Amino acid sequence: MFDTSPKSALSASKTLALIQVHLTHARESKDVEIKLVWCEYADNLLDQMKTLVKRPVTGNKGAVDQTLQQEIARAYLEHANLLADLGFAEKAQKSRRRADKWG
Repeated sequence: MFDTSPKSALSASKTLALIQVHLTHARESKDVEIKLVWCEYADNLLDQMKTLVKRPVTGNKGAVDQTLQQEIARAYLEHANLLADLGFAEKAQKSRRRADKWG
């Protein structure tokens, strides 16, 4: 039904937008289990960003766009804060370390 081949993969900026949707849903959800699922979805997409940003950014001859890097770092920090609020200190720390690498 849907094309799941690599050519149909989202761009880095669209993936980041989807990450923000997941983080927003996690932040707004009242159910802890659902919050965790939204956080997991965001985490999976954040992991995909590692490969997406290795591709050349249009006009930058392969350099990673600084704005994109900062947005990824902010997403990792928001992810870390959500996990910390849910009592997952180790996972939150892992996301903070990743944010430091990006930011």
